[in-house]
Amino acid sequence: MKQYDAVNAFANAKLPNPIYCQCPEGYERKGYVLKAVQAIYGLQKSPLLWYNEITLGFKKLGLFPVPET
Repeated sequence: MKQYDAVNAFANAKLPNPIYCQCPEGYERKGYVLKAVQAIYGLQKSPLLWYNEITLGFKKLGLFPVPET
């Protein structure tokens, strides 16, 4: 059995709707906000979005999860 670590895993999953955030301190520009279109760390739904994304990718490769016993 082998394992793999996906670097920045959550950032590989798309958000169903964009999220708008304030700019971090020191990067503010009057009238500007950040628009996130990919899942980000710390967002409650990011783990599920990543799971759905990777599961879909595995299914396209013909791989399926082993049922729990």
